[in-house]
Amino acid sequence: MAMEFFRDIIIETLMITGIVMVMMLLIEYFNVFSGGGFGEYVKKSSLRQTGISAFLGFTPGCVGVYAVVSLYLHRIIGFGGLLAALLATVGDEAFIMIALIPKTYLLISLILLVLALAFGLLFSGVKLRSIE
Repeated sequence: MAMEFFRDIIIETLMITGIVMVMMLLIEYFNVFSGGGFGEYVKKSSLRQTGISAFLGFTPGCVGVYAVVSLYLHRIIGFGGLLAALLATVGDEAFIMIALIPKTYLLISLILLVLALAFGLLFSGVKLRSIE
């Protein structure tokens, strides 16, 4: 019983780690394939950073937020974009809400999207100290 429980935890952990790794590899692939143009294109505008991040956060599930965190770690988006994604997301609970209360889910998600865009743009100029 206990071994099966730990086996399930390890399998879930490996799946999530794999998803995060694939997102980081995809972002790196787009950046290398475009000769750095993808990253430069996104970096040029805080509105673009916030919009892309909020849209990725708006998508159901956690994969969009994993992508935004990867973009943040690659220094393609700033803190405002990261904040926008985290505010716009409902996470995996979105799938349950879509199945049970689709209209309410859409309303909540749209409100979160508007708030995410507003606060993401507001905080896009915040410069955080480097930990390095």
